[in-house]
Amino acid sequence: MERIFSPYRILLLIVFFAFMGRFFVAVNTEVIAVDSVEYVRLAKAFASGDYMGALDVKRPPLYPALMGLASFIIPDFPLAGRLVSLVFGALTVVLVYFLGRRVFDEKTGLVAAAFAAMHPYMLRYSGDVLTEALYYFLVAIVAFLGLKAVIEKSPLIMF
Repeated sequence: MERIFSPYRILLLIVFFAFMGRFFVAVNTEVIAVDSVEYVRLAKAFASGDYMGALDVKRPPLYPALMGLASFIIPDFPLAGRLVSLVFGALTVVLVYFLGRRVFDEKTGLVAAAFAAMHPYMLRYSGDVLTEALYYFLVAIVAFLGLKAVIEKSPLIMF
């Protein structure tokens, strides 16, 4: 007999609330940050095919590139940037769960995911046109894959 509250169902519920909280912040954010204007400019260059104009020595290119790709779905660039931040902010919660489960246990992973889902800064940055949500995701995936590579002694994962 399957438990009603299996860990994956609880995680799904946590991710749902994380997504909804981030969606609320993304929809209700009215002010765009100073750096966001530059990310929108770079994303427009990526979307138009001007890849040399899309590169900036002061700003990482991955976030504007993802914004440029998202702009094909949502033509409004600031909204496309918020979508990118929202998706990667919610995915970070999943990675935090797997990292906590790998290091400690199932319960710790769920508690860590719940904290990541409701952390004020992670919520705020997941609704803005800034690189922070993507950065949190990349840090979490590097930590998870690094730990997995060491535990499993896998050169492929280490690469």
